[in-house]
Amino acid sequence: MIWSCEDGTYRCRKAIVIGTGPIGMLVSMLLKSYGFRVTIVNRRDLYPHEKNMISRIGVKFYNSLNGYEELYKEIGPFDIIFDTTAKPSVIKSVLRFMNYNSILALFGFARAPERDYLDSEELTMIAAKNIALVGVVNGQKRHFETALEHIASWKSSMPGALESMITARIEIEDRDRVLKVLREKPPNEIKTLIVFSK
Repeated sequence: MIWSCEDGTYRCRKAIVIGTGPIGMLVSMLLKSYGFRVTIVNRRDLYPHEKNMISRIGVKFYNSLNGYEELYKEIGPFDIIFDTTAKPSVIKSVLRFMNYNSILALFGFARAPERDYLDSEELTMIAAKNIALVGVVNGQKRHFETALEHIASWKSSMPGALESMITARIEIEDRDRVLKVLREKPPNEIKTLIVFSK
């Protein structure tokens, strides 16, 4: 499939990343570095750390609390949707705004069970629009090697973005705080780093 734009880039392609956690931020950086027009989405306003991170990456933010209609009116059909929520209701709400020959990439792992089913009309639309649904969990050696290459390039192309992703550092000796952060996501967190003593 020839999927690039007329100038050979991806500048005409619109990527929507659902979720402002660490995976959503990293995927936004990746898509931005490939030239996509990236919008990162959450159903709430951003925390200060997230605002800082998004401004450093240089992508747009959209609050999807009231759905995706306004975003669709503003930018048109979505070419890539990268979902980190694993919520069927989120997938259903965004499906009708996808472009022909688009990609719905599923990465998230559900935190709580949720049941929602695609109806025959939605399945027909997926087939008619040639939408690809693909799971994108990775973990092979070459994925990590490629990740290191991207991280090295982002240090110059998106200065400070990776550093701003670490919102807290906790020494391993601080057992109570370590256990607490492992059990429950702290408010305003993107990523907490547990530091092992030398």
